[in-house]
Amino acid sequence: MVGNDVRAPATVYSADRVLSAPVLNLPPDLRVNERLRMDGIEFLTLLPASSFPLVFFDPQYRGILDKMSYGNEGESRSRSRTALPQMGEDLIVRFVALIDRALMPSGHLFLWIDKFHLCSGFAHWFAGTSLEVVDML
Repeated sequence: MVGNDVRAPATVYSADRVLSAPVLNLPPDLRVNERLRMDGIEFLTLLPASSFPLVFFDPQYRGILDKMSYGNEGESRSRSRTALPQMGEDLIVRFVALIDRALMPSGHLFLWIDKFHLCSGFAHWFAGTSLEVVDML
């Protein structure tokens, strides 16, 4: 609910608390529930700070392709995957910082992550933000 109080558990274990979602004031070029075609960094800079309870982020990782050095990039079944622009860690870190800015204090980032990054580490992406790893689904 935008701009309204929402009942939520005080913790995952018990009691009630009231979360107050701020009224969403978007720039005129951004409309709710409408497809946009723009650079993601630009989009995140246009969003008001501390305004969103939830963000889903599914970066196109370059890391696994570099680590595995398959040598067959762009061939057969991997053609469509490698045609997508891949994101280096520096760009992912920029996205995470801007997502942190857009999230309200009790907000959550759902980060889609591949097993290479899950096992090799990604916590450094959150350095300098208020984000921390809470759980894995």
